[in-house]
Amino acid sequence: MQAHNVSIYTSTDTLFVPYSEEDIIEFEYNINALDLEQSDATSYIMAYEDGVGARPLIYNDSHRLYQYQPVPITIGSDDCDVYIYRMKAYSAALTDTNVLKNFIADSLNSETMIARYERN
Repeated sequence: MQAHNVSIYTSTDTLFVPYSEEDIIEFEYNINALDLEQSDATSYIMAYEDGVGARPLIYNDSHRLYQYQPVPITIGSDDCDVYIYRMKAYSAALTDTNVLKNFIADSLNSETMIARYERN
C-alpha cells in the first residue's frame, strides 16, 4: 500500500488499484480459484474498496500466487502512513455477499454499521 494506490503481484501480472489520499480506505482482495468442476469458470482476484468491487485481475495457470523467496506483506512506504484497524485472512474465497457483510460488520462505529446496513 502506498499513498495513492495499492498493488498485488502475481508472477506475471500486477493488479493496481488507485485510491484517494486522506480517506479511510476499507480494502479487500478476494482470490477466486478456478473451479475444476466448472470448465467455463474464470479464476480472478477482485479488489474491493469500501465494499464495492473496484478492479479484477484474471489469472490462469501461468500466474503464480506464491513466493519463491517469501517476504512479508508491505504496508506503507516512505511517502505515507497507514493505520490498520483490522486485518483478516480466510482459507477460502468469499462470495460477494460475504464481502458486503464483512464491510458492514467491520464498521468503525455502530452508527456507520447501521447506515451501511440500511443502505445495502
